[in-house]
Amino acid sequence: MPCDNTVDVTLFTCGISFTGLTYIGPKLPSNLETILKENSLIFHFHGGYFTPAYCFIAAPDLKRYLYMTINVSQVKNSYTVNKLSSLRSKMQALKQQTESVQALRIRIASGNDFHTPKYPQTTLNRLLQPRRVNREKKLEIMRIRKELEMAKFRTKLLEQERSRKMGEIRVLNQLHTNMTEENQDLG
Repeated sequence: MPCDNTVDVTLFTCGISFTGLTYIGPKLPSNLETILKENSLIFHFHGGYFTPAYCFIAAPDLKRYLYMTINVSQVKNSYTVNKLSSLRSKMQALKQQTESVQALRIRIASGNDFHTPKYPQTTLNRLLQPRRVNREKKLEIMRIRKELEMAKFRTKLLEQERSRKMGEIRVLNQLHTNMTEENQDLG
């Protein structure tokens, strides 16, 4: 159709905010005329039907109860408080270890505050002191490197454990979602 610049065109736009919608239920009730006002908007989203609160004839009862029947075979043990607090303390220890390793790397790289000199560092003393690393310093560097490698190893182990636990949580969340959808379909 060719564009005619002499004809006025009316545009209608509507902005919709989905916050504040009230849940109707997983299925539409048969008595909508007695519940909602005329020309009410009803939205169907994943999980059920929703409408703005002002579309109800009477104020809706927002108390909704969910009843579920679950087979005993589907119920599994959850984490105990002790296990959760243990996991939390391990994560905090890992964080502290990582921070201390980073601080140690910076100290080693900079050479500052790594050892305390026996004599004040004047130009003459610095020139007279030998440049080679003494045995004690080598042993300390080796010990720190060993601690660093152990911390890296522990970090990898804890990261693997965290990934495994996150996978378990995802599976449990998916099971919960599936059960909720089944119950809504049955309800």
